[in-house]
Amino acid sequence: MFTIEKFEVKGNAESTAMAMVKAQGAKKKLGFGSYGTVYGSRDSDVVYKIGDATDNEGYLAFIKVLAKQKTQNPYFPKIYGVRFIKGKEGDYWGGSNKVFVVAMEKLKPLPNKMREVCEIFEEEVRTDCYSTNKRNADALLGIKRKVPKQLLEAFDALRTAYKSGDCSWDLHSGNFMVRGKQVVCTDPLC
Repeated sequence: MFTIEKFEVKGNAESTAMAMVKAQGAKKKLGFGSYGTVYGSRDSDVVYKIGDATDNEGYLAFIKVLAKQKTQNPYFPKIYGVRFIKGKEGDYWGGSNKVFVVAMEKLKPLPNKMREVCEIFEEEVRTDCYSTNKRNADALLGIKRKVPKQLLEAFDALRTAYKSGDCSWDLHSGNFMVRGKQVVCTDPLC
């Protein structure tokens, strides 16, 4: 769905990433977490997440799963491209000097009234409960509950990413945003 590019630079990878992002007009820090910082501008619908590529296996496993998707799942952010930048050794965090830059759609914070969606995602992906226990119980009770196909596909993609790396679930409210009324899981693993 999007390309993942790799570059090597003679200088500092983080400085190169910041220069690339600033050249796109994304000069304002919009948010940050333990593993990355997001930059953007008021007049663009694209934001850029920059993070350490050597200490972020969970997020990178998620990105790699999204890159293999054939269609855009509405429960995930629209990603336009990913770049890995490797600089001269010993010039960055812990001496690795390797960062990633993810260009993606700008989303809005998750409203407080929608925070319980995090618990639903976490319960489902940790236990696979809807696709087994709840369906069986619904069938026994004669209940016809329709779960959107794209939501079930999102749960499957999250489980695939989780199983592909040495990572942990990170499904808290700070890692969910919205596109209009659509809930979007932005950073499910650490």
